[in-house]
Amino acid sequence: MVLAPLASFAPLAAEPLLVVEDLNAVWTMPVGERELPHPLDVEGRVVYHDPQWGNLWIDQGHDRVRYVRVVAPYLDLKGGESVRLTGTFVPGQGLRGDQVTVERLDRAEPVAAWSTQGRFDDLQRFDQRVVETEAYVDDLQLIDDEHLRLNLIVEGHPVICWVPPTDPAHLPDWRGRFVRLTGLYSARVDPTGNAFTFELWTGREDLVVVLNDIETDARFAGEPTAIGRLRDLSRGESVVISGNVRASISGESIVVRDETGEVLVRSLQRERLPIGTAVDVHGVVAADGAQRIVGQALYRRALGPVASAGSTGDKVIKRVDGLRELSPAEVAAGQPVELAGLVTWSLPEADFFFLQDLGGGVRVEFDADAYPAPPLQKALLVRGVTIATAQGPAVRLTGVEDRGSQAHPQSRVISYDRAASGDENGQWVALRGFVREVISDGDWRWIRVTSPEGEFTAHLQSPVNFVATPGSLIRVQGVCETNVELAHGRVGVLLRVPFLHDITIEEDAPANVYDLPLRDVSELARLQAVSDMVRVRIRARLTHQLPGDYLALEQGGIGLRVLSRNTSVPSPGAEIEAVGILGLEGAHVVLREAAFRQVGTGDPVHACVIDIAKPTDPALDLRLVRVEGRLHDVWHEDGQSRLIMQTGDTIFGATLRSVDDPAFFDSLIDAKLSVTGLYLVQFDDFGRPRAVMIQLRSLDDLVVLESPRWWTAGRALGLATILGACALLVLAWVASLRSRVKTQTKQLMEQMERQRILEADLERGQRLEALSKLTGGIAHDFNNAMTGVTGNLSLALLDPELDDETGACLRDAEAGARRVRQLTKQLATFAEGGAPHSAPHDLSEVIGEALDVALHGSNCIARFEPLIGLRSIMMDREQISRALQNLVMRAREAMPDGGTINVTLEQRKLAADHASELPSGDYLVTRLHDRGAPWSAEQIRSVFDPYAGALHGDDRMAMAMAHSIVRRHGGTLEIESGVTSGTYCTMWLPVSERDDTALNQASDKSTQAAPASPPEPTSEGSDGPMARVLLMDDEPAVRSIAGRVLRHWNYEVEMVAEGETAVQGYEAAAAAGRPFDLVILDLTVPGGWGGLRTLEQLKLIDPDVRSVVASGYADDPVMSDHEQFGFDEAVPKPYDAQALVAAIQRALTRRNPRGHAHF
Repeated sequence: MVLAPLASFAPLAAEPLLVVEDLNAVWTMPVGERELPHPLDVEGRVVYHDPQWGNLWIDQGHDRVRYVRVVAPYLDLKGGESVRLTGTFVPGQGLRGDQVTVERLDRAEPVAAWSTQGRFDDLQRFDQRVVETEAYVDDLQLIDDEHLRLNLIVEGHPVICWVPPTDPAHLPDWRGRFVRLTGLYSARVDPTGNAFTFELWTGREDLVVVLNDIETDARFAGEPTAIGRLRDLSRGESVVISGNVRASISGESIVVRDETGEVLVRSLQRERLPIGTAVDVHGVVAADGAQRIVGQALYRRALGPVASAGSTGDKVIKRVDGLRELSPAEVAAGQPVELAGLVTWSLPEADFFFLQDLGGGVRVEFDADAYPAPPLQKALLVRGVTIATAQGPAVRLTGVEDRGSQAHPQSRVISYDRAASGDENGQWVALRGFVREVISDGDWRWIRVTSPEGEFTAHLQSPVNFVATPGSLIRVQGVCETNVELAHGRVGVLLRVPFLHDITIEEDAPANVYDLPLRDVSELARLQAVSDMVRVRIRARLTHQLPGDYLALEQGGIGLRVLSRNTSVPSPGAEIEAVGILGLEGAHVVLREAAFRQVGTGDPVHACVIDIAKPTDPALDLRLVRVEGRLHDVWHEDGQSRLIMQTGDTIFGATLRSVDDPAFFDSLIDAKLSVTGLYLVQFDDFGRPRAVMIQLRSLDDLVVLESPRWWTAGRALGLATILGACALLVLAWVASLRSRVKTQTKQLMEQMERQRILEADLERGQRLEALSKLTGGIAHDFNNAMTGVTGNLSLALLDPELDDETGACLRDAEAGARRVRQLTKQLATFAEGGAPHSAPHDLSEVIGEALDVALHGSNCIARFEPLIGLRSIMMDREQISRALQNLVMRAREAMPDGGTINVTLEQRKLAADHASELPSGDYLVTRLHDRGAPWSAEQIRSVFDPYAGALHGDDRMAMAMAHSIVRRHGGTLEIESGVTSGTYCTMWLPVSERDDTALNQASDKSTQAAPASPPEPTSEGSDGPMARVLLMDDEPAVRSIAGRVLRHWNYEVEMVAEGETAVQGYEAAAAAGRPFDLVILDLTVPGGWGGLRTLEQLKLIDPDVRSVVASGYADDPVMSDHEQFGFDEAVPKPYDAQALVAAIQRALTRRNPRGHAHF
């Protein structure tokens, strides 16, 4: 009875694992089994094999193309061959060459390709198939020596194509061309299940065939259609238009305008076009809601002239944007105007109205006795002359023509800051914000609205009142005006609203604002950067209050300004609960239109004692601090008293609302004081901290530590008065002295800050220079050592007796050596910045390309408007692009949740007396701004130090490399970071002094033909050596491998270790009648003659000497432009056998060698 149940627990025999015959079974296999070794027996035809990235596709027949991952050691497979794979397979790890046997069943044959014409997005038909398709090559980029990435446009879809380059040093010229290609079709779905990424994997360069280019494509032929006639065409109809670019979003769309209108063009092309560029567009007529657009479009820069969108050439202004571009003097001169547009705002009793055309909106003033006010939504042809008004250019009406009625155009949503700038005066726009109050006077309505940046007023005439709970979020569209005086007070921004329905309530006010989630003050800066129109609730302790104006709160060492009309007065140190609209005041994060209440009591907040002599610290902004200093001067203005104080060599300011007796401070001049107050950081226009001010709350915050010294300016003046005749002179002297003190004090503060920055840059530069020398030496020595490795490997692979397994091992070792070579090149780039291959280039284009590459596939976007007319830069385009990509990647990583990277480009001139390490002259200044987590002062000081990353847990090699590249181009990099302002990276590059016409000249050597393959080795029984070669290298290992390689290819070689010996040997051989046909010279020989000096001496003996230079410093100027230094060819270390022999062959075939017939 007991044994029976126990028998059920006897161990079961292990079930045999599944034999993998269908690779698709891996995906349905239980997770635990994927890490177990399975028997493998698979047959199929290899569709695509990419061992470097571990990709293998096999066609197993019956519509079964399967994917499997491969790992090192890799299988020896070729596309198109039919194989049987047997052995052991761990699905979770991938196929390993040492665990699988390959049996080839027949010869390799191309896999039949399926045509995708007209149905490229048919995933069910083409996924995992070899296809043939036609595409437009928008861009290409070399990822590594085995992968060239093409950005294609196929039937309106973005497609990525991977091609192994035949020669990575000489890439094909496919950009801007239409091609036919054959490759494996692969589609991947995104997490939503609705969007796909299309990829094509092409096995060879010759599978990409060029058809034609966009400049000669027949689709652009014929007369372009006027944009104003697109509404007459049917959807789906092919169309060609020409015009000027008015807006551009790379990879998404452009807006094109001609004389008849403007249209949105949907295009996947990523070329950034400056505003105003003339373009030709081909696409199909499509619709976006009720709006006609051009979809599936391709565009090119116009080959012929395109009519201007501003005027017809008769000096009569035809468009509003042409009027807005006039100078104030031209506006005041009364330029003739003829505008066709829509009345966006008008009132019967007004003597002006607003007119909107495709170029914008403008105010039109008229004589009410001569013209009636036009009704709203009336289409008019307005004639007049320009006039200047307080709001900007306007028109004085002289004639009008009725052209019927039209609907209001779609409004653009703009920010308060944009509206307050005045650039949107007269424009039909929309603003968003929270209702503060509604004021009615008869049919007139004034709606006060608070936005995150400030307040604006919506002005409306309506018999029906606008009703909304204060705190409701609304959207208002109307005509924008700034700096307007109204009967109810002065406002900065006014929206003239035509109809009540132009105001939309987007979100009702909460029933109880104190029910909102509680947030920490520390997260508000990040929240403000990524959120729009958000109301937040916080709790913090009160440090200061100006009733009815603002409160200063502090939580966890972070200060916050809360703007509130509440006049209640909590006790100092009280815990305050506040709810307000999260926004900005300058660069400060604030809560606007806040409600607050006291929820607890506490002791007053203790002031933080700081050293004011340290650099401005944005982390202390709005915190309560205490600082000591000696009072130098006081002046009173705008209801405030400003104290000028000094601690050591640092001069700083403090403010206090004026006391009853301002003369009180006169008795404290030269006294040592302790002041307690709010630390207020002052920012410049770019959000950078530039100065600090201490705001005292009351006279109690001022404590006298040391009385004024006896001998003061007042006593000196009294003594001078007693002296009689000198009294007036002394008085004038004291007044002049005070004035100079004020001026020089400001200059001293600015000079000390500049000196601090320069000293920090000098220290960092010295540190990096020492590190660069060390790194460059390591890279050189490492390249010399690797030459022996790569040379022996390449030589061993030439052995015809080599078995397959040994050959596979040697090829893996050779691939590893190539990766080491790439790493060493990165070290050399950091050490030397890479010798720039300088040519004049347009920096705007390079910035656009770098943004596209660095942000592709990320959740960050860039905001950058290329500029026209900037001077070119003498630069190495690839290096500067790499530096910019490193800066953009840093900004992208600083915002893991996504965000906007703002990029600006401007030209500046540094005067001869400027305080900077840069020489005076013209520079192009690129600024990248992100709202990611700020860097500390210590991190900024070591931002270009790659070893400091170990302290802070980040990788700074990219920033160090960018800094090194920019400095080698004669420029510099600057980093600034703040809690509320984010991080600014500023790159200064000197403009080119060359003629800018060289910008478009072909200077790229990549168009040169690829070198021929080296000849097959000649047997020892041949007629004689191919050539006599003299090799000079100080490394015995390099001489040894180079000698074996050259003898293998039947060259007669003699080797020496130093240049002077090489010259003696060359001269002796010539005298003996056995001259050398070529010399190979090591560029750098410690303690001896290097390649340059040796070649100079050889040319004295034989001006026609043929020479090849070799060096581990691959980015040395001699290696970059060897012909300029007298060498026929250059070969960088570490080199393999083929590279060395190919260089020799090219050098010898340039001029027929003496006494030998070669190749």
